[in-house]
Amino acid sequence: MGRLANREKPRCGWCGTDPLYIAYHDEEWGVPAHDDRHLFEMLILEGAQAGLSWITILRKREAYREAFRGFDPIRVAALTDGDLEAILQDSGIVRNRLKIFSARDNARAFMSVQGGLRQLRRLPLVLRGWKPEGEPPEGPGRGPGGGA
Repeated sequence: MGRLANREKPRCGWCGTDPLYIAYHDEEWGVPAHDDRHLFEMLILEGAQAGLSWITILRKREAYREAFRGFDPIRVAALTDGDLEAILQDSGIVRNRLKIFSARDNARAFMSVQGGLRQLRRLPLVLRGWKPEGEPPEGPGRGPGGGA
């Protein structure tokens, strides 16, 4: 194990040498997400990223977390136009009106889908034919601990 302990973890070339990008690559990218708040965070951040590099958004992630109420979809869905106008003044995030106002619409849609499924992480199961009335099937790629 001595030789392997000194070797760096294999990484995709796109993460380069930026410590923030490396941490994202090693701890989040490609890791199944089961927490609805984290899924909502990714929805907001991916929307903000459109047309930009992901590292730009990662560097602004904490400002997004603060502006969008800790990525709490209930609180984001309740933002007023005035709240969103104030967020537009935050230099710590990408100040694009359409992206910022879409966060509220996305929070409302997120909660609508979430309500019918009880947990948004179950969406892939529904898309494969599972009915939300019962418990999700267990096993690889099919439920808690299984990657869906």
